[in-house]
Amino acid sequence: MSKKLIIYHGSHNIVETPTFGKGNPNNDYGLGFYCTEYLNLAQEWACDQIAGGYAGKYELDTSGLKILNLNGKEYSIIHWISVLLKNRKVTLSSDIESAAMYYILDNFP
Repeated sequence: MSKKLIIYHGSHNIVETPTFGKGNPNNDYGLGFYCTEYLNLAQEWACDQIAGGYAGKYELDTSGLKILNLNGKEYSIIHWISVLLKNRKVTLSSDIESAAMYYILDNFP
């Protein structure tokens, strides 16, 4: 059974075909093609203080996909932080900061 999800992507450019790997490697989740279910959020992402942009609308067939929903009842904010820590470059200035980061990564995958 096919399940469709409408998603939006904000960009300075019109993106006809989403392509993985062309994003900013320093974004929260790496080079992914960032999308949202909320048009107004995509519009916000598309613009900065200098220029406007575009919000593209896409239909994603999710049948056969395993989707990680960090808003699900089995997850907490610490799981979301763990995902960010796996993908962000962080500077840790103390042993306690390093220990905390590895604790989160080891216990909240």
